[in-house]
Amino acid sequence: MNFRDYYKSLTQKQRAEYARRAGTTTGYIHCHLLADPPRRVPRLKTIERMASATDGAVTFEELVEYFRAAAKDRAASELVEGERQ
Repeated sequence: MNFRDYYKSLTQKQRAEYARRAGTTTGYIHCHLLADPPRRVPRLKTIERMASATDGAVTFEELVEYFRAAAKDRAASELVEGERQ
């Protein structure tokens, strides 16, 4: 499952509990991880905690792919922006 879809399916209370279990905050998730593309790529240890906190709904591999694809998209956009200037 896609991380963004998973997280958006949670209630506010569930989001707070998820963030606590993942070792982060809802503010960090909203500001940095749900941006399109995400503004930050968490450390692997954090990604492991994030996957574990989903109780199997989102796997470690799916999270790595989510952030890998986002980092690739971000790099491509920055390259295009740099060429325009």
